[in-house]
Amino acid sequence: QESAHREADRLRAELAKLEKGNEMVEQLVKQSGDDAGTWEGYRIQVSLNKKQTNTDSNYDSVISQQATDYYVSTVYNRNAAGISSGDVQNSSKTDIEAYAKALLESSKAENSKAISSNVTINGISIGNAKYFNGVTTGNLRDIVSALGGKVKWDSNTGIATVEVQNKDNDKWTKILYNTNTMIGGIGIASDGTPFTAIGGRLQVGVRHMAELAGVDDTISWWNENGTPMVMVQSDMNNAPVQVTRTGNDLNVNAYVSFSRDDNDIFPGTTKTYAEIIKEGIENNWKGEYEVYGQKLNVKTTIYSNSYNLNNALDPYLTYKGDKQKTLDMRVHNEGSDITTSYVSSWVINEPLLHSKYAGIAVIKYLLPEQLRTNWSIENLGTVHYYNRYKNQTHTLDEYKQIAAHEFGHVLGIGDAYNAWYRGGTFPNQDGHYAPKFSNVNYNGVSYPLNTPNDDMMFFNDKVSANDIRMVWDAWRTGEPQFFEWGSTDWNTR
Repeated sequence: QESAHREADRLRAELAKLEKGNEMVEQLVKQSGDDAGTWEGYRIQVSLNKKQTNTDSNYDSVISQQATDYYVSTVYNRNAAGISSGDVQNSSKTDIEAYAKALLESSKAENSKAISSNVTINGISIGNAKYFNGVTTGNLRDIVSALGGKVKWDSNTGIATVEVQNKDNDKWTKILYNTNTMIGGIGIASDGTPFTAIGGRLQVGVRHMAELAGVDDTISWWNENGTPMVMVQSDMNNAPVQVTRTGNDLNVNAYVSFSRDDNDIFPGTTKTYAEIIKEGIENNWKGEYEVYGQKLNVKTTIYSNSYNLNNALDPYLTYKGDKQKTLDMRVHNEGSDITTSYVSSWVINEPLLHSKYAGIAVIKYLLPEQLRTNWSIENLGTVHYYNRYKNQTHTLDEYKQIAAHEFGHVLGIGDAYNAWYRGGTFPNQDGHYAPKFSNVNYNGVSYPLNTPNDDMMFFNDKVSANDIRMVWDAWRTGEPQFFEWGSTDWNTR
């Protein structure tokens, strides 16, 4: 039996030199039929050879069926002839179709070159990143390592063993990539997904590995000057807020826990404070904006499982699981003579304040915004909303805009007005305004910026394109973004 296997392998490798229909070849391959996939793989190779030789003939349907047979036999470890269609689950059928299509496309000369892509996972650049046939792939070891998984290569068996932990359920998944079963440059892993190789290094789908790691909800993808861009950020998994990009769409999803007086009715309305806050945020942080020369369509959705008197909140789906973190929004149906509404991560380090190092927290409060801010994707802070500051009681419209302004801080951008922590002196409002015009360098290109007089981060008016740029930069880099310091005089800023 082993001799028959070796002979079949040798004959497959030398197939191009053999005559089509050689009965001896077929007989020897069939003798190794106990090795599931051997005969099916041989048939594909014969058809691919015919396709390359007889360019006027269409072998697509034949190869598609043979690829399906090969997939089934490999995944189920049985010869395809012994498996009925009822044995194959719908999910497997989808993989079969994808594999068959990839085989067909790889056999076409005009589609033989994949597009080079730029893929980063948790800030790590992935080697051999390619976009082909609707799928982005990259170096197996790079992808798995960046996701915190393990890769082991056995040169004796030609098998790569991968282990990836899912962040949602903490379970480990083990997958084997047997390079000896590759046909036409494509193989089937033990979990039934296709893989390829470039320069002797295994290639796998980025999205598939992200799904295994439970972080596929953090994937962003877009195109820059013809280059497909893909970014995966594991620290955004189950984060209270997720900002992801799909092409030219920028999606902001916030999972909120309202507390304190959120179910009190806002004066003069029938709506709760929570509803007013939700409306203020969603209605402002949306629209079309130009960022780095591209139009971005922004949409923000506030989800909350908090009880609402009017049943007017959008609950998030249960599939998010118990690990889904929420953004704490505390509604104070009262005024304050000390502070306006604020986001803790931009004002003071709350954990530090409540520790034995409280003095350090107070000192940091007196520092410029770049030094006192402890915002990160995993530490957005707590939002505190007040309906009055000193003698000014906020109207409905004012309160909505305040809600939107504070959410700007949640999204990672600082203030644009002349707060004392922008180069001024505590507690005076004598700091620097953001300049009206400036420039920013992105990927070697200089882009003009405009912070208009009615910018949201000035006096709670309108979200600008520069605000959206800063939000995208904050979530793209994981770093808070600050407006430049211009003049201390509004008229000359």
